[in-house]
Amino acid sequence: MTYALLHSNTTDYIIKRRKLRLNPTKAEEVLWRELHNKKLGYKFRRQFQIENYIVDFYCRELKLIIELDGPIHDEQKEYDKLRTKNLEKLGLVVIRYLNDEVLFERDRVMKELPAFCDKRDLSLRPRTPPYLP
Repeated sequence: MTYALLHSNTTDYIIKRRKLRLNPTKAEEVLWRELHNKKLGYKFRRQFQIENYIVDFYCRELKLIIELDGPIHDEQKEYDKLRTKNLEKLGLVVIRYLNDEVLFERDRVMKELPAFCDKRDLSLRPRTPPYLP
């Protein structure tokens, strides 16, 4: 599947994404300060469209999605499972944090996340055969 098909921008989604970016949750604001401008060494986008989903944060290089879950996610667990499954079928990895984890355990999250990103980066790199003299 091509990038254009996977990440098409329909007018409805452009408006939804803009609203989400203009009205972030406190946890999204906090995490975005840690992710933007390649602070972890990777470019992240926020409120990014992938097929018919809008994900909280996306790194194309790592094929990584970061989702932040607030109280509403308690009521939509089945939808979240299906959504994650569909995104994983596209070769993407989805990691989730609770809003409270980002807000009250930021140090732990910001230790785990860079380590996860680096591990993911290594797993995506092509392996070169060992040098033989």
